[in-house]
Amino acid sequence: ELDRALKDATKITEEYRAGYQREELMSQRLFVRSIEINGYKKKDYNWFLDDDINDTVFTGFGHPERRECLFFSLANNRELLRSCLTDMQVIIKRLESDHDEFSKQVDSLDKEIKAQKKEEEQRKQLLTEEKTRMRPYLAYERSIDTKIEKRADRTSKLELIQNGKFAIVLTPEVIELRPKVLEEYEKMNNRLTLPLYIGDISGINIGDLSISFDLPNI
Repeated sequence: ELDRALKDATKITEEYRAGYQREELMSQRLFVRSIEINGYKKKDYNWFLDDDINDTVFTGFGHPERRECLFFSLANNRELLRSCLTDMQVIIKRLESDHDEFSKQVDSLDKEIKAQKKEEEQRKQLLTEEKTRMRPYLAYERSIDTKIEKRADRTSKLELIQNGKFAIVLTPEVIELRPKVLEEYEKMNNRLTLPLYIGDISGINIGDLSISFDLPNI
């Protein structure tokens, strides 16, 4: 908890700086707002995947109903587009590491919970109705509940990583490079495969979700 507090204190300044940098990359707030209107929630420095993206050109979003995370960026020149390709590969490698770690934790918790439940059945046979003897048993129940909650948290994070997606909006200056971007992305040798969606300044399709970037007609 102390390490987390120190990390949060340090990252407050970094988050403001990174936030401004990301907003500068997105010359129009319309793109981010349109994504949020469609159910995605922009993530901050407390997000469990923030360390994976906070030094990249991508902004993180989560969609509670769709149970997925989205890494979004706008590319308005070739240099930024190269950064997108490089950062996508870096993010995937980091996500692969997270995925491996969470998988190990889930497997370990499964074994602990199974063993503890077996021991719990043995304890139940020995317990009486005496309150003094129930106290350690209640503490024991809380212990296994904590493990179950932790396992559910790790499983949920694994699901979000597996359902991750990249989305890039290309401006007219670089829209002709769309086939090349897809080609380069396909060449990346990654264990974790995340779909890449590319749109233009009018809108983008992310799976079965169509997002329009048109301004309100007033």
